[in-house]
Amino acid sequence: MKKAHSHIGASGAERWFACPGSVAACADLPNTESEYAFEGSRYHGLAAYCLEHGFNADRFLGWGVSDKDQIYKPGVGEQPEKGLLVTQEGAAAVQTYLNAVREIAQGKEMDVEVKFHLAHIHPDLYGTADCVIYDPKTYGLWVIDFKYGAGVVVDPEDNPQLLYYAVGAAFAKSNRVVKEVHLGIVQPRAMGADVKWWAVDAIDLLDFAETLREKVTATEADDAPRHAGEHCRFCPAAALCPKLAEVAEVAPVDEYKPGRAYDPEALSESLGRIKALNGWIKAVESFALSEMRRGAEIPGYKMVEKRAVRTWKDVDEAKRMLLGDGRAEAEIMEPACLRSPAQVEELVGKKTFAELVGEFVAATSSGVTYAPVSDKRPAVNKNHLADFAEMKTA
Repeated sequence: MKKAHSHIGASGAERWFACPGSVAACADLPNTESEYAFEGSRYHGLAAYCLEHGFNADRFLGWGVSDKDQIYKPGVGEQPEKGLLVTQEGAAAVQTYLNAVREIAQGKEMDVEVKFHLAHIHPDLYGTADCVIYDPKTYGLWVIDFKYGAGVVVDPEDNPQLLYYAVGAAFAKSNRVVKEVHLGIVQPRAMGADVKWWAVDAIDLLDFAETLREKVTATEADDAPRHAGEHCRFCPAAALCPKLAEVAEVAPVDEYKPGRAYDPEALSESLGRIKALNGWIKAVESFALSEMRRGAEIPGYKMVEKRAVRTWKDVDEAKRMLLGDGRAEAEIMEPACLRSPAQVEELVGKKTFAELVGEFVAATSSGVTYAPVSDKRPAVNKNHLADFAEMKTA
């Protein structure tokens, strides 16, 4: 079952909350699916199928998931054009989601792929929540969102997408009394906890519904403002956005050098531009390549093949020929070594991993970086900086 998408849908709420003008900017753009979205949507389909039919994800290792969320066996029957084969990594991520949902759902009402329409707020406010669980005894509502992506860590706290889903879930069935709502993000492939929760009272959800109404109204203004920021990274219109282009033009290139005096406030503003600029750069590159693929000509640029990576067509035959040429096996074969902690943890599961070899794992930071003050990691003090310096000189 494919999800219905609105131009003011939940998945883009962070963007159009911050940049009301992006809604009109994206209105006439083609609906293209990135490589990451392609992968994520197929694994969402597998997750929904497993929940609805009571399967575990590893049952479908090597099977395919189509763009219509149909599960199929490669080589058997009609093969969809836009299918994705289920990998070990993908099945493990889906299973983490299944386990989290099933643990909460015991003794409660569970609905998968819950469609909703908030027509009383705006006719275009509709969508589909991954999983909704309701406890008629405590009047608790759980709204769980599965994130397959690994690049951007998603937090449920004050998350407009999840709150949007929660409002939809709360109104999806009019006979439900809701007292507390539990918002959950399951993101097994990203850094941090696999499952994160945040709870809000029903009254807070009603407040957000009003916020939703205000934000939608802002997008409909003829002069709806455009604002550049971190939310630009997934904006379909980012490649052609004048606001992002302005940010790129005013970004200093050589203003900051060691030993040179600087304005801390200006430096803070420059750091704030970086994520927006990175998102703009990726969006421009992605947009240009998609245009070239459909035959468009861009002055000064052309589409070329990526660097070829050589692989063995027949490993056994290549090995036989090399050994026959007098090469020792130790010369041409790599010695076996223990896989990385992350690979082994995926193989045996987090609980077993912790019990068997957790004490033999060291987690050492590679250094320091910067983050906004809202980041939940503690700030590094000067003493820790000295420790890092000692590590580098050791």
